[in-house]
Amino acid sequence: MSSNVDIHPDDHNSLAKGTQLSPYDSPELPAEDQSDVGYEAEAAFGESDAYDQYRSLSIAAVTSLVFGVLSLLLLPVIPVAGVLLIVPSMGAMLGLFATWTITARPDEFTGRRIAIAGLALSITFLLLGAFLNYYLNKIEVPPQYADSEVYFSDLQPEDVDIDLDYIKRMRGRLGELPLPEKAKSLDGQKVFITGYVYPGDQKTGLDKFVLVRDKGSCCFGGQPKLTDMIEVKLADPLRIDYSMWRRGVGGTLRVHKQIQSRESLTGVIYQLEADYLSEGPGITGSADES
Repeated sequence: MSSNVDIHPDDHNSLAKGTQLSPYDSPELPAEDQSDVGYEAEAAFGESDAYDQYRSLSIAAVTSLVFGVLSLLLLPVIPVAGVLLIVPSMGAMLGLFATWTITARPDEFTGRRIAIAGLALSITFLLLGAFLNYYLNKIEVPPQYADSEVYFSDLQPEDVDIDLDYIKRMRGRLGELPLPEKAKSLDGQKVFITGYVYPGDQKTGLDKFVLVRDKGSCCFGGQPKLTDMIEVKLADPLRIDYSMWRRGVGGTLRVHKQIQSRESLTGVIYQLEADYLSEGPGITGSADES
């Protein structure tokens, strides 16, 4: 079976000269076909642009990135204000939510890279901040108080908060305070406890101060509950400066069944005759020297 193929005279000349067609060579399209291909490409590109215009940038992704950058700026103060770890925590949750939403609904939302960046920043500074907060606030219990560590939770009544409102309600008929048996049993005992120095008028060289349970009441206004405070009297030559760092204090605890009045405070229930302070900035003297 034979087929007739028309060969152009120029092709005869090319073949005669030994010219070979490369498999990568392709014949040129007629002008009208080229215009059709260009039109189709432009139409497809235009449809993509129009498609993007109908997708929204994820607000959660942007917010996650903002929280991630804010976490970086807050990193220096997180060790003394652990509550600020909520910032990178929120950033991480928003980043996860944004990434999941964009992946599940790509026809509605954009901003995947922004979400991933916010997620990465937030998780990084959440872990780093948590480590710094733990490491820099870690307080070792001294050997002489190894079996004597107590916590502010041991000093709390079960059914009532002994605060300013309680004192006002019980005015004129306030008898023995409803302290827990655990606290009463510690009267006159050697104890070691950690907390924060309550800010007063004097900031340096303190030989007497109030130790409070947390920085929430210490540093952001208001007076703590009476059971969240311990009046500390340092043995000579121990002295301490006010700071936002956590402190460890050891000494003899005094538990009063009646509120002891003080000028600058509502009153005092617990007192500590301290002969030990954990090492840290703003600590001077040593009880061993006395």
